[in-house]
Amino acid sequence: MLIAMMDKLVNLPKLTHRELTVLECLGHGTSNKELATALNLTDAASRIYVSKLMRKTGLNRHQLGIVGCLYCQRLDVGETSHSRIESPRGI
Repeated sequence: MLIAMMDKLVNLPKLTHRELTVLECLGHGTSNKELATALNLTDAASRIYVSKLMRKTGLNRHQLGIVGCLYCQRLDVGETSHSRIESPRGI
């Protein structure tokens, strides 16, 4: 049911592996600074990735967090081949 809800929330455009990793981090509630630390980026680069995702999906940062959370749940049930990363907050 959550997968169907995610598909209704947003029809994700083709995202790069890195963008999917950023989306997953947002699903864990990471800030831009935490995102930069977790992915070895500058603070500016992390903001650029988030902005790029917002443009590509038409969603705001909070909506991306919700979709990212749903995406993580898809990962938990093994419905995607993208690798998981550790949440910077240990969630």
